[in-house]
Amino acid sequence: MPGFVGIIGKSGNVDPAEVKNALKRISYYEWYRVSACSPVPGFILGQVEAFYSEKEKAIASEPEIVCAVDGEIFNLKECKKKLTRKVTDFCGLIIQAYKEKKLEQMLLEIDGEFTVLLFDRALSQFHIITDRLGLRPLYLYHSGAELIFSSELKGFLGFSCFSPELESEMVDCFLNLGHLMGEYSWFKKVSLVSAATIITYDITHKKIIDRKRYWNWGMIPSQRISFSEAVEGLAEHLKTAVLSRLFAKEKVSVTLSGGLDSRCILAAIPDTACAGALTFGKRDCIDIVLASKAAALKDTSHLVMELNEDNWLNGRAEAVWRTDGMSCMLDLHSFQFLDSFRRLAKVNINGFLGDVVAGASYLMGNIYNRAIDAEVAGEHYSRFYEFDDYTDPYYDCEHIEPYLIANRGRRLINSGIMEASGAAVQRKPFMANKLLEFLFSLPDEYRVNGTLYHRALLLAFPMFFRSIPWQKTGQPISKPVNTARTFLRKIKRIPVKLGYKEDNLEYQNYREWMKDEKSLKWFSSMLQSGKRLYRDVVEPSLVKEMETMELAKMENNPQLYARMTTIEIWLRYLYEEKSGIC
Repeated sequence: MPGFVGIIGKSGNVDPAEVKNALKRISYYEWYRVSACSPVPGFILGQVEAFYSEKEKAIASEPEIVCAVDGEIFNLKECKKKLTRKVTDFCGLIIQAYKEKKLEQMLLEIDGEFTVLLFDRALSQFHIITDRLGLRPLYLYHSGAELIFSSELKGFLGFSCFSPELESEMVDCFLNLGHLMGEYSWFKKVSLVSAATIITYDITHKKIIDRKRYWNWGMIPSQRISFSEAVEGLAEHLKTAVLSRLFAKEKVSVTLSGGLDSRCILAAIPDTACAGALTFGKRDCIDIVLASKAAALKDTSHLVMELNEDNWLNGRAEAVWRTDGMSCMLDLHSFQFLDSFRRLAKVNINGFLGDVVAGASYLMGNIYNRAIDAEVAGEHYSRFYEFDDYTDPYYDCEHIEPYLIANRGRRLINSGIMEASGAAVQRKPFMANKLLEFLFSLPDEYRVNGTLYHRALLLAFPMFFRSIPWQKTGQPISKPVNTARTFLRKIKRIPVKLGYKEDNLEYQNYREWMKDEKSLKWFSSMLQSGKRLYRDVVEPSLVKEMETMELAKMENNPQLYARMTTIEIWLRYLYEEKSGIC
């Protein structure tokens, strides 16, 4: 993923060649633009941009201030009205807000996905700023008098003063959950900068002097409106959120599935802006069938990217490395199709977490209108909830979901989306400030089971939801849930679960594909022969199970074996011992 690398060195000494090496590690494509600057001696900032405009500066320098931005702002026009001087781009907005001592106030207003780096020469202070949800990752290493930062963990490997020492607890965490927790990374002393955070580093004294959140979920006030008013409000917010992610004269694609979120986006995009839809999955799977119906209704092109037993492994290892091993290899589907992404459009609109924030899919039982606590956090993440403090004021609201969004959403699902971010900008309308503020101002009961969301979709986009079924139920959301039909659907799936019949309700069949001859040979090279670097970081009994199991029986727990393989891939790339990696 494009982003930053940089170092503030000990005694004012840094080697530009090391920054160049770090930049090379996170530069993947010939269309990337790579740049570097040195605000003061001993401080080098490097940046990789995948998509850029000559009219907008990603790094802006003034006599007293240097600003660099990674990401996008979607309400620049509204934000710049709050300043006394005219600005034309994101960098200019941040610099002027800082000069007018309105930075924190401005950050509360900005709707975007970004990391901002700001250096004040007069005060010799360096500020690191993340967006509300922390969707543009930046990792930080501070040891002694050196501060190193990188948008990807592999960037740290370019610096001789950094030694990659694995955090063993995170290995266990990944094997159990499929993702890391809180602000932890694979490396000791390397942390992910928190969401909605400003970190201030004093360059003269070589220390962090301030770390604060400028926003938290508790700042969203509750409102009392009727359910019908909430339906009307959400219908308008959904339209506005999608339109807010489109710039003038821009063509965008949509990753379209059989779900509701991507179909909502497709319906809301003006016909003149829609470059087409993309769907990946098994031939004739329900996702492709339903996506094709929605694309036909939109009268837009529909590109099907087929996954099958012959190609499913293509590019998975490279995708693991590029996403820093933060997502299991089974969650990385798009790498082999990135050329298709880029050919269709340079911007893709993604339904990221729409089912969570609008459809309340993370709510469980009757746990409504209450803050996250140890009991609920433990039910979701077992003992690993201890690695993200649920008492952090950032989560201080009467909803459990912000804690889950920050962990499963930010650490797992967002990592998978980063896989494609180098080929096409991935915009997430369901993360728009005003939409989130509206949804989380309402009582949970409105959103539970998707009741509010479904009604709003039918009101806003009736043509797309009245008759086309939903992948999850096989029925349109315009119809009440048919208990008898649901029961019959479960009966029909019994042969599938027993392995006697192909399952077209799923877009993949990893359980079976992992057992074909080619796949078994590859998994053997990763888990039972060759380097097997995982032996040094995984609990011994689990190592023995991996080394002695009959690979054909990995279908009993394919996720565990895939996660173990993901760790092995990450380690081999990390230590450049890539034997057996396809």
